[in-house]
Amino acid sequence: MKKHNFVAIVFLICICFTGQAFPESTSHLSGHYYLDGVREVGSELLLLPSGRYQWMLAYGAIDYNSEGNWSQKGDRVVLVADALKETKTLFSFDKISPVIQWDVRAEQLLQDDQFRIEEQRVFARCPFLNTGEYASLPGLVNDLQPTELKANVRKAQAELLIAKANFEKMAEQAMKQVVSEPLGVDNPLVLKHAELSMAKAVAAMGRFQSAWSAVKESHWAAGLPVMAKPDLKLPEECIITEKPAVDHAKSSSFGGGYAVKVGDVDAGLSFSGIQVEFAFSDGHVEKRVTGRSGLAVVALRPSAALQKIILKTADGSSAAEALTAPPGDVTGNIYMINFNSQAFNKPFFTRMELQIDDKKLYFIELDGNYVKR
Repeated sequence: MKKHNFVAIVFLICICFTGQAFPESTSHLSGHYYLDGVREVGSELLLLPSGRYQWMLAYGAIDYNSEGNWSQKGDRVVLVADALKETKTLFSFDKISPVIQWDVRAEQLLQDDQFRIEEQRVFARCPFLNTGEYASLPGLVNDLQPTELKANVRKAQAELLIAKANFEKMAEQAMKQVVSEPLGVDNPLVLKHAELSMAKAVAAMGRFQSAWSAVKESHWAAGLPVMAKPDLKLPEECIITEKPAVDHAKSSSFGGGYAVKVGDVDAGLSFSGIQVEFAFSDGHVEKRVTGRSGLAVVALRPSAALQKIILKTADGSSAAEALTAPPGDVTGNIYMINFNSQAFNKPFFTRMELQIDDKKLYFIELDGNYVKR
């Protein structure tokens, strides 16, 4: 066979199997692109002649990065991201300041936390306290005479006092049953009687709140200033102490405790919703969740030191990671923990297609164009 005939046959085979004689040139697509036309989003794309790409997108405090291979498929540029490298840990102590001194912010958070815990205990023990005050609005129109309006005020006040006395009686009886209930835990009749007494107290609180709403409405209708709401005499077990206020100027008055602050120093972020377990040397474990400031706090334990801090992501998708607490001040410490948010964030894409439009690449997901500069 002559040489030129062999070349022709190879050429025809290429056309049959590839649809074209030679690969389409992509050199004109290589370059540095910037996203245009999308508000509050910054993004860059670098297409290298080697077939590799680098990509980044920034939205607020969140950054996404990707690199991998790119190719042209018809009128599309296709980006295929490299497989993510497995990250061993998400949480680690800050390398510069793993432990800082207990401060007024942590102390106030601890006091607030302890107040909420005690408040929840009281509400669970005395459920009638959790009956909210009924909303009421001033009436716009009334056809009653002044004497009738004043009579309504007196009637509402009298009914309020009756409702108050009835509630106080029911509450006292209910709490006596709660105190005596442990003695009859195996007696269904005792338990049933205790439940009935508590239900009566809850209903009595409802009647008191209704009576108080009627008092306010009667005063508004008569054009009189509303009287002060009478204080209820509560059983001792149902009294909630006032919410504490920390004296910023007297650090010596701080109770002290342990706190963790979870954040990403590089991104300038604090992370809420992180599940935290404080494990002490006596085997006790306290569970908390970080708030908006990234902080979670617990009180000091007498004769027990904090040994480990166990952390888990908010959605529970990661395995729990245990960090050994470094030594610090016995009066309290704040442990600064870095959360590798970049490793935790799912990639923005594993495969993305950009439509070729003259010298621009159309980003379908965000309805914007990458423009070469």
